[in-house]
Amino acid sequence: TDGTLIVIAHGILEGTVDLQGRADESGAEVCVEQGGAAVDCTTTDAVGYYSLSLLDGTYDVTVEMLRYLDAEKTGVVVVAGDTTTLCQVKLLGGDAQDDDVINILDLSFMGYRFGQSVGDPDWDERADINNDGTINILDITGAGANFNGTSPVPWSCP
Repeated sequence: TDGTLIVIAHGILEGTVDLQGRADESGAEVCVEQGGAAVDCTTTDAVGYYSLSLLDGTYDVTVEMLRYLDAEKTGVVVVAGDTTTLCQVKLLGGDAQDDDVINILDLSFMGYRFGQSVGDPDWDERADINNDGTINILDITGAGANFNGTSPVPWSCP
């Protein structure tokens, strides 16, 4: 009403997510929180890229994808006018039960559906970890390699 214009500067938070065993990295949900309160979320594109425009501050970042263990990075500083690029995080596949642990329940779930493809009567996409339309040895060995893994996976940078 008084003609004053206030400009609030934002910073960019960006990075990539690698979904183990997949060629298409799209669909992972990247969310940021500040002080325990949800701020914003986005999803990754086909190459795993994400970008969020945020106010100046310190954030906690989580990445979630069905059938994969989650990742979390705390204390990420975003500065207005700058771009903060996080190193790539690799989500480990095999959590068919979506309970944040890869265990015998996940392997049994996949094993029971072994050989099923999209359209089969007993098809359950949760057992198709790599999302190739068939529950096969690639799904089972991927989960087996991550056996006893739990969320959150480390978000380590070289």
